[in-house]
Amino acid sequence: MENEISELFRLASKYFFKKFKESGGSQGQLAIEFGVTQAYLSSVMNGSRSASFELYNRIANRLYGPLDKYLAVGRNIKEGREPLANDKEKSEADGVESLIARLTYYVMDHRRIEKEIHDLKIFYESIVENLQSAVLVMDKEHKIIYANKYLTKLAGIRPEQAIDLNTFDIEETIPKLKFGEFIAKYKEAAESLAPLFFENLHLETPISSFNYNSGWLIPLLSEDKSFKGMICTFRDTSNAHALFSILAQSIEYLPDGVAIFKQKSAGEFPVTTFANKKIRKILGVEDRDSFTLPFLDLFKEAKKTVVNFKEWEKFIKNDIKTNAVNTNFLIDLSNEKSFEVTGNPLADQYGLHIGRIIITREKRQRRTENK
Repeated sequence: MENEISELFRLASKYFFKKFKESGGSQGQLAIEFGVTQAYLSSVMNGSRSASFELYNRIANRLYGPLDKYLAVGRNIKEGREPLANDKEKSEADGVESLIARLTYYVMDHRRIEKEIHDLKIFYESIVENLQSAVLVMDKEHKIIYANKYLTKLAGIRPEQAIDLNTFDIEETIPKLKFGEFIAKYKEAAESLAPLFFENLHLETPISSFNYNSGWLIPLLSEDKSFKGMICTFRDTSNAHALFSILAQSIEYLPDGVAIFKQKSAGEFPVTTFANKKIRKILGVEDRDSFTLPFLDLFKEAKKTVVNFKEWEKFIKNDIKTNAVNTNFLIDLSNEKSFEVTGNPLADQYGLHIGRIIITREKRQRRTENK
């Protein structure tokens, strides 16, 4: 039936478009009116491609009239009758013809939409399955309902092993899996209902005890803004973390103070800072972890030792905001020592901004007024 209707539509379109063209119209004009390309419109009218029920109706109404009458003209042509015979003499079959036309095209349109949705689903599944990152999807009960195949390469866990496991109980189910740091971040994202980026989380998996990952936790929300699931991505950053650790260890005991602010974009206020031993000592935070020193904590502690703190704070904020090259400032400490601070942007091998580096060198010893 679908093929027959398509044939009737093609015959009617050929007949009416000829008249439309004789009156000065063009296929390009119709394409613009319908908001489609001329090539697509041509393929629909000649029957080589199917279209939506709405577009069939628009073509019929633009060139002649209602779709059922348009198809009736196609049937007349096919059966060798005068194309517009039905306009002169109504057939008892008109009602049936109209009903068949409408039902057939509703079915065709429904099938077309189903196929497009199915094809789109396969397309996106193919993308996710071939990502070089692990992807997990959880439902509102925190059970894993999807895992892509990269999970096996990343953690030695087959997707089918993960399905139906509760995120908070996964360590008890899969041997040699230590997921504590991730679970803490997952809980944070689920409670805040806001996307959360995590970086270099340490995980122990069945195939490796040295596994660092970065990724996103993206809560899925229902219409009433309540939690209904989570999308989680994991990218293996173990090698990058190892290289950064080596770099950090190599500059930990340099005579100059070194601080590195990691940023996603220039001007962004950093969250954490790497600071070597020298700069931690200068700012009075020597006992803090050099890798995860919160930027705001650095400021809070520095206020106790930096005499010209307000001016320095203003400099640092402007330094970050402008992302300028070779910025300089002299900080004075309560122990009467002074240090020159120089700031510069950092970029990766592709020239993309990744943060700023601060070098601090002792400049001179200040003299008190009574000396």
